[in-house]
Amino acid sequence: MTREAVDTRPIADEAATAKLQTVSRFGAALIVALSATVLAGWIFDIPALTTIDPGFARMSAPTAACFILSGISLRLLTQPRLQ
Repeated sequence: MTREAVDTRPIADEAATAKLQTVSRFGAALIVALSATVLAGWIFDIPALTTIDPGFARMSAPTAACFILSGISLRLLTQPRLQ
């Protein structure tokens, strides 16, 4: 019986992984910032902050809160783990 060689190289390049994590962290911060702006629009009754264009539908406050939570969870998922 012959054994096949097992490829032990890492699946992803560490530099590429670091870049993708940076993009994910930036995206998470952007999601949280935009959603916080929408919540501020609801709290202070500023309709311009709750919609992109007056012809479009407004983002509801619970949706903005869920986006904030999803941005926080994305940031926590990209955080380096302690070993």
